[in-house]
Amino acid sequence: MEKIKKRKQILIVDDDPITCDILGGMLHTEGYVLEFVSNGDDAIKFVKAFLPDTVLLDVIMPDMNGFEVCRRLKEDVMTRNIPIILITGLDSKNDLETGINAGAEDFLVKPVNGLELRARVRSMLRIKSQFDELQEEMVLREDMSNMIMHDLKNPLSAIVMAGQILQLNIKTPSDLKLVETMQSQARRLESIMNDMLTLSKMKEGRLMLKYEGIDIDNLLLELCEDYTPVASSRDISLILIPSGVPRKIKLDRNMFQRVLDNLITNAIKFSPKDSKITIRIEYMDSESDKENSSYSVSIKIADEGYGIPEKYHKDIFEKYKVVALKKDGVPQFGLGLAFCKMVMEAHGGHIHVKANEPKGSIFIVEL
Repeated sequence: MEKIKKRKQILIVDDDPITCDILGGMLHTEGYVLEFVSNGDDAIKFVKAFLPDTVLLDVIMPDMNGFEVCRRLKEDVMTRNIPIILITGLDSKNDLETGINAGAEDFLVKPVNGLELRARVRSMLRIKSQFDELQEEMVLREDMSNMIMHDLKNPLSAIVMAGQILQLNIKTPSDLKLVETMQSQARRLESIMNDMLTLSKMKEGRLMLKYEGIDIDNLLLELCEDYTPVASSRDISLILIPSGVPRKIKLDRNMFQRVLDNLITNAIKFSPKDSKITIRIEYMDSESDKENSSYSVSIKIADEGYGIPEKYHKDIFEKYKVVALKKDGVPQFGLGLAFCKMVMEAHGGHIHVKANEPKGSIFIVEL
């Protein structure tokens, strides 16, 4: 079925009725839906309510000039992608720079030439149309991806449960190790799927958090108990050094626990046999601590693996960034550390990595 073409809506913003009539007359034959407002406040309200395809915006207006209207529209996630053509009687490089810095896509100087105006508007409408098509395609792909992720969760849960049953009945050490490996990889796949689902549910680039008081010492003690069998199966020692100071910090338990899950599983994955992973919790209570850090608690997860070259210390926290982290140069990429960074930033915290001398890495989470 052929899609019905919608008439393009153009908003003309000018406090001079004669200018509005002239611009409207120049565009009348193009078949657009033309709307008019006479001031900046009404322009912002109209754009947010109706999302026109292009805005022709006069610069010199009482109360709020066109530069400010443009800046406000470009700051709003709902309206920032609507093309704006600034129209002004001013004709200087400074005005042009001010308009571009405010976010305008194009600039016309009065008196406006009809042919030029129509050409510029058509150009802006092509850009807007291409953006809308891309957005529609991205939404379809995201919906499909979410459906696939949800559909995969049930069979994955069945694999995990079957592995747990096998562990209870298998006695041969070599077979038991294979089942443990299967369980470990299934849990890792489940973690990746959860990260993808969480990222897809972000609203306006922000994670929605549910805060509650959490004792971080107890949380890490529970995690270490869960991961010790996995680490021991690879001859890796998992050592927890708690703060020894019981206290609760407001955070989203599920989100924060998945940050720690990611960091601990990565540490185990990249640690060689007969090495150790040390997890240390420190509260910034002393005056010297407060002078050196704006955060109240620090969690350090140190491994003795191959380490991460300093040039990759920022790249590894970027989505889909591919870097060679292993000694054999095998590329490693994914959403895990990008997810950790987003969660920490949503909490007002920070995550970074540094070298662990003489070898390995230390991932530091601060709140």
